[in-house]
Amino acid sequence: MPGTRPAGVHTTGELQRAVHLHGQYVGTRAVIVGAEDVSYAAAGTVRAAGATVVAMLTEHARPQTAAARAADARLRHGTPLLTHTTVAELLGHGRLSGVRVRHRDGRTAVLPCDTVVFTGDFVPDHELARRAGLSIDPGTRGPAVDGTLRTSRPGVFAAGSLLHPAESAATAARDGAHAAAAVLDHLTGTGSRTRSRTFTATDTDTHADMDTGTGTGTGTGRPPAVP
Repeated sequence: MPGTRPAGVHTTGELQRAVHLHGQYVGTRAVIVGAEDVSYAAAGTVRAAGATVVAMLTEHARPQTAAARAADARLRHGTPLLTHTTVAELLGHGRLSGVRVRHRDGRTAVLPCDTVVFTGDFVPDHELARRAGLSIDPGTRGPAVDGTLRTSRPGVFAAGSLLHPAESAATAARDGAHAAAAVLDHLTGTGSRTRSRTFTATDTDTHADMDTGTGTGTGTGRPPAVP
């Protein structure tokens, strides 16, 4: 991202932790980059912290959320949505002072703000799994799991946003409930599900940077069951 790296630049996770865990100041005027479900949730967090959402922007032609949710943000909260628009540059020294955006026709404009939140294009929360040497699914970039969400390491199971980016709390809870029987079998040493399984990660790039905890990419869909 061109420009400086001033205070006030957040990811969605950083914003949530700052507001809900630490009660930190997040500025007064925010630009939300993205128009997905998580983007609108981030806008709600900004408003809950007492700041104004100056604009939301997306490179797409329309928001990637339910029409009712997009309409609520526009009509009830007065939040403009800029489509076919991308961030060209971050402005400011010490603290963010604005975001230069570029429209599809090449025109640019500056949105004065002291906070910008980048949402969307997530990868799973897999850093600990990668550092632990678990086999990684090349499609999802999360840990490879079998049908009971068992990973390549005995006694380690994966669920929710560890498997796929930005899963909802409901999905994470269902994953946990699904894995519960296998977890109990492992703890008690009973049941046929305790037999060992072989996992193979075919993504050589994943292994190449395993000890650094780095890597990018997004996946879609549940990982295939590993026999």
